[in-house]
Amino acid sequence: KEIGWGCDTNVEAVLITMTGTVRNPPCQSCSDGSGPFTTCVTHDRFGKGSCGGCHYNSDGSRCTF
Repeated sequence: KEIGWGCDTNVEAVLITMTGTVRNPPCQSCSDGSGPFTTCVTHDRFGKGSCGGCHYNSDGSRCTF
């Protein structure tokens, strides 16, 4: 999926996904194939507990972490 770079939250989501910890099992949204990434990744410093895929487009509240 193409990344929308115009939103700071989306840039954060990419950073979470590139530098965080892969979650296995993934959150429910990632299990369902929602979000722009193929892996479910969280980061201790970014995303307020949500994974990068859910944090994308400021939709972190849907994350089950």
